[in-house]
Amino acid sequence: MLLAAAAAARNPETSEQALVPSDRIGVVVLDLSLSIADEDYATIRRALRRLIAEEAAIGLVVFSDVPYELLPPGTPAAELKPILRLLVAPRLGPVSNPWTQTFRAGTRISAALGLARASLERDDVASGSILLVSDLETAPDDVPALATAIAKVEKAG
Repeated sequence: MLLAAAAAARNPETSEQALVPSDRIGVVVLDLSLSIADEDYATIRRALRRLIAEEAAIGLVVFSDVPYELLPPGTPAAELKPILRLLVAPRLGPVSNPWTQTFRAGTRISAALGLARASLERDDVASGSILLVSDLETAPDDVPALATAIAKVEKAG
């Protein structure tokens, strides 16, 4: 089950809060590891569609064991539209997910959060926000690094 965006994306018409506050630039940190269940891809697509509808300013980091910055902070969320068709469970989709071949087991959420924070700092974003879309299953040896990464995000505000 995806934790960060699932509840808000499930019923976007009834939620009053935006996934990324309108006064912030967000970085979406999207878990595409093998632990993401087939049914979770619908939740991921709903969350991204909601960001598009909210006309959010976002960046996009996708990750499994290694994070990749696909969109820099401040990108209009409408740029997510071409990515939506690729977000289909690898076992279900007619479209091959381009990350399936390069991502491995051994999820490292800490590295993805670190890249998101670094991209906000690099682009001098004074009012940033990070939206983690993940099942929160990380490699056991990533737990201490994840705690450090979260502390750095909190310290950065």
